[in-house]
Amino acid sequence: MNDYRSLPRIANSDLTELKNHLFGKPDFQSGPAQEFGTRFHDLLLLETGVVPTGKGATAQKRMLDVLRANSLFCRLMDSAQVETPHFGRIN
Repeated sequence: MNDYRSLPRIANSDLTELKNHLFGKPDFQSGPAQEFGTRFHDLLLLETGVVPTGKGATAQKRMLDVLRANSLFCRLMDSAQVETPHFGRIN
């Protein structure tokens, strides 16, 4: 599976960043909380067999264990579909 963040495309967040740049709004800088959340999302939904490492690994492992032990979460994941990027052409 390709990492959708690495695919050559312009995402909605890229357009927002361009708009902010053009109109002089400050750049959004991701902080530790967003980096933690992004990594947790990846571990929970994309890299299900990977054990967390590095900064925040203990908290992420606890959070993963709690969710994966929850019967409702497990049922939802069993019926979930993998997110599929959809692309449009600009002519």
